[in-house]
Amino acid sequence: MSSHTITYQILKTHNTGGVELLRDVKVHATEEELDHLDQQGYLVRERLFQGEHLEQLRDATDRLFDAEVDLAKRKTSKRS
Repeated sequence: MSSHTITYQILKTHNTGGVELLRDVKVHATEEELDHLDQQGYLVRERLFQGEHLEQLRDATDRLFDAEVDLAKRKTSKRS
């Protein structure tokens, strides 16, 4: 595993200035992991967070979900 700098483009919905925004992010990953990131859009890091930090992240995710997701509008039970 080695260190890489990858560049992300900020999507239009998060960029109200009209100027293309790019962010450089340092990533410690193998070439195979970077290929997966390019193809799937994410990296899996098992056991990255533990203990209290993991609990804080879970609590924050639950609060975000509660604030942002309208369960009445979800249609995931209807599938083809």
